[in-house]
Amino acid sequence: MSKSSNRPHYVDETTETVYVSTTNLNESVSAKQWSEQTFPGYTIVLLSPNDLTKKIKGDTESNA
Repeated sequence: MSKSSNRPHYVDETTETVYVSTTNLNESVSAKQWSEQTFPGYTIVLLSPNDLTKKIKGDTESNA
């Protein structure tokens, strides 16, 4: 994670993509707004908490 936040997220600097964990529609709206403000120009992908964990695990394993 980069740019500290209490919001669960993962940033792939190579592809300029922000993966943000959300659990409901209201959270998805605020997560999108937060991502656009914090990471302008980055692609935003909203994921369930479980899918975010899988994404982080998958990326760290492929970089090892």
